[in-house]
Amino acid sequence: MGEGSGACWFGASGFVVLDVIEVGVEVVVEVETTAMVVGCVVCGTRARAKDRRWVTVRDAPAGGRPVRVRWRKRVWSCPDADCDVVTWTEQTELAGPRRVLTNRAEQWAADRVAAIEGTPASIARGFGVSWSTVWAAIERIGRERIDDPERIGTTVMVGFDETVMQPAYRHRRRRFVTAVVDVATGQTLDVFEGRDAADLRRWMTTMPPEWLAGIDVVSVDPHEGYRSALCEPTSPLAGVTVVVDGFHIVRLANAAVARCRQTHPTADPRAPGLEGRPAL
Repeated sequence: MGEGSGACWFGASGFVVLDVIEVGVEVVVEVETTAMVVGCVVCGTRARAKDRRWVTVRDAPAGGRPVRVRWRKRVWSCPDADCDVVTWTEQTELAGPRRVLTNRAEQWAADRVAAIEGTPASIARGFGVSWSTVWAAIERIGRERIDDPERIGTTVMVGFDETVMQPAYRHRRRRFVTAVVDVATGQTLDVFEGRDAADLRRWMTTMPPEWLAGIDVVSVDPHEGYRSALCEPTSPLAGVTVVVDGFHIVRLANAAVARCRQTHPTADPRAPGLEGRPAL
């Protein structure tokens, strides 16, 4: 297969596709790099090609079919006798050292989990690798994305809502996490442990003051810990408008109506004088 068309199809610059083989439902792509002049990684002396060895990595699926890449990896040697480096294997953006997944396979796995379209276990089964291999990639990429300062941007309306992270069991208390959400887009901005006022105060100290200053409205569930942390005079969000989100408003209203129907005697159609009248 030609270098230009093969490299374009494979989607990795600096590679040439040697062969494409179908093994059942799987596609095996054999590739090698095209670089002929390489300098020593330490002294910069022009390196000599010493050998090539086959390395197999899993790639992102193509056309719904699993893809395995066989990389004819080059081994270089330094001709300078005074150099501390004798030999080394080439490194490219296709896959990191000693990795069994290509970089784009790792990105694909992280995207699948982020979109709730797969779990690390199901993705690992599809790749034919261990759960820990996929999870290590997802955790690494996830941390890079979360720490990216450009991920959030300016937000004028945020919401805080609690979720039980770990239920109570025997002598163990329930553990809560709070999700911070952009109300306008529904994007999860951050998650921190706890739901008390101290937990929210701690989270606010970790956020850039200029980002907090751009928030105008905060939506919360009716939990006193959130309100007290937001409304105290020293809070970075002391001047914002605090509202209760619609879901909790409706739920509280339904609960109040249910309690009224359960406790008010005239709400019971079996009460004296109410026979034959429809229930409220």
